[in-house]
Amino acid sequence: SANALGDRVPVTHSASSPHQCRSAIEELVRSGLVDDLADSWIERIRHEATVAEIRRRAEAGEVDAMLKLGAWHHTGQMGLPMSHAEGFRWCRRAAELGSLYAYASAGLCLVGGRGVDADVPQGLSLISAAAVGGLEFASNWLGEWFLAGQYGLPKDPSRAAYWFAKVVDGAAHSLDGAACPRVRGHRERAAERLSLLSAICTPAGPEEALPECIKGEAGGTHWVGRA
Repeated sequence: SANALGDRVPVTHSASSPHQCRSAIEELVRSGLVDDLADSWIERIRHEATVAEIRRRAEAGEVDAMLKLGAWHHTGQMGLPMSHAEGFRWCRRAAELGSLYAYASAGLCLVGGRGVDADVPQGLSLISAAAVGGLEFASNWLGEWFLAGQYGLPKDPSRAAYWFAKVVDGAAHSLDGAACPRVRGHRERAAERLSLLSAICTPAGPEEALPECIKGEAGGTHWVGRA
């Protein structure tokens, strides 16, 4: 039968299943014959393929894949529905495998009750473990929270100064690399804070700087968050 696309697309009058229709549309998109729909469909197809591959790797136990999947669920990216509970679930799985980044991410969920029942002591324990392990933004969080007296922590300039100093002197590291604008922002802000605090106090020592609720326990992973 004649059709607008010539002989390249056969016309059928038989009933088609939704799967067959989708396959036909995807084939049209890949061929470039439907320009108006191509961009959005190609992006969707790529997202689905990427998510499927990352999910396969996460299920196989790859920590980086778990973290990506968790982040996508938290933000609703890559065509996934936004679900903080699902985001926390993947962060927790990565944390159980010892990822410092996952400690911090899951800890932040626990502190704020995002996707899981709030449990500030457990959240602070995980964030402290990440900071003690050298994760820069976890150290920065503790500095800010001790400075402001947030999440049940006392306002304590000496303890805040300790965590800011870890960021400034390079004892803390970042997964993003020193050249990342966000990392430079953390370090510049920490340096400003430390400069002001140095006029009024001396940084606390490593043990003294830990939150009271987890002293002697930082680095442990004995926690159970309930989504």
